[in-house]
Amino acid sequence: MIRLHSNALLSLFATGLALHGTCFAQGDYARFPLPAKPVNNSAPVFEPGSIPVVPTGELTDSGWALARLNDASDLAATSYVFPETATPVRLYLIDTAVSNPSSWFDANANLSIAELNTIRSAGDTPGSTYFEHGTKMLSIIAGPESGGALGTPIELINYDIYPPNLGGQTTTGRLAAAVNEAWVHHALNPGPPGVICIPAGSTTAGVDPILEAAILDAVDEGLTVIVSAGNSDDVAADYIPSAYGSNDGVICVGATDTSNDKLDVSNFGSAVDFYSPGENVRTMDFATPAPGNYDDSYGTSPATALATAAALANLSLNPDFTPAELETALTEGAFEGSEAIVQLPPSDSDGDGRHDLVESFFGSDPLDASDQPASPTVATSSTAASIDMNFTVDASRFNPADPYTLTDGTTWKVLSSSNLDSWGDATGTLSVGSTSGGKTNLTFTASASGTATFLRIEINEP
Repeated sequence: MIRLHSNALLSLFATGLALHGTCFAQGDYARFPLPAKPVNNSAPVFEPGSIPVVPTGELTDSGWALARLNDASDLAATSYVFPETATPVRLYLIDTAVSNPSSWFDANANLSIAELNTIRSAGDTPGSTYFEHGTKMLSIIAGPESGGALGTPIELINYDIYPPNLGGQTTTGRLAAAVNEAWVHHALNPGPPGVICIPAGSTTAGVDPILEAAILDAVDEGLTVIVSAGNSDDVAADYIPSAYGSNDGVICVGATDTSNDKLDVSNFGSAVDFYSPGENVRTMDFATPAPGNYDDSYGTSPATALATAAALANLSLNPDFTPAELETALTEGAFEGSEAIVQLPPSDSDGDGRHDLVESFFGSDPLDASDQPASPTVATSSTAASIDMNFTVDASRFNPADPYTLTDGTTWKVLSSSNLDSWGDATGTLSVGSTSGGKTNLTFTASASGTATFLRIEINEP
């Protein structure tokens, strides 16, 4: 499903209390173990522009895991075509601290490392000691040679919840504090749609109502929350935060192996929304980052990072998606094998930042970056009683006898809203104009109501 707004979104400023620096974490129920190493600052510096990324949006040697996102049915593929999207998105990565060793991430011009924050309880040792896990997860999401969302503009907000004094572990209280800080930050800094990534989980069963409340507050604020199913080969609903995958807008990710079967350590069950590759997933080489140097990661953490990459790319293409809608889009688009595996098929063949479905609907060539569709235009009547939205449609597939269904089965409709929050089918009339250059001109006339009327086009694949 693709949605196009006929006008710019209105940014609403929300007030609230921002949490910065040192935060006291409540509800410290479970500890999350994490093997991590101190950052290595002695690695050689490389020239960022030397990383061999094909400009058409393809990593010709991506490893099996990324290739499986394009087509999970092709077990032999090792190349990956990443979507090149246009709308910026925000990633809240709750993990260890993130570093940029040897300026590795500078090679991805789409990635902006905006904030690096620490979450600490009373008595915690200040500062950050652990960097490797979070940095590797970021490399799976947006790394120059291993990132699933390499073609998506991403603003990173990192929360380090692993204090030096816990020996590579953290608690659900610190996690809850980070989730709360993330959604407050999002409310105070409106703009890009966002996703929270939590590539960790408890190793003992239990519940934490404070953490659950924080996650649900984040979803209410419009943030999709993506959590790891956990590595206990057990029912995910018994662990946290994976148990909260049963809530709309919270995505719980399990891990699969190279045969598309459940990875031996991955948790499972009804709380898991879908799976993603988790066996020896390629990451940057943290110790010696350089083009062609790779490390790997195993378990539901890298699977969660890959799913986050897919979510960010989808959200960039559909920035008005609610968390529940993004979850539905990823779930319905998953490959159905022995396990449902998240998919991110190529969607921007010419690399111009426009979805192929959008370009073809408006009559542009999705293989020609110079042939971009014109945005719909809006005009009101002299009395402001009605509003006209003018746009084109592919003439070869447009059928005037059934105008809202193209001949290939693609359907579309116009939605309206008075507040950019609640949308419904627009009431109005469709007028068919002239055809030129393979494009038919259409005008949708809707009644203007209240103080504002917003229109958008929703396109659905057959």
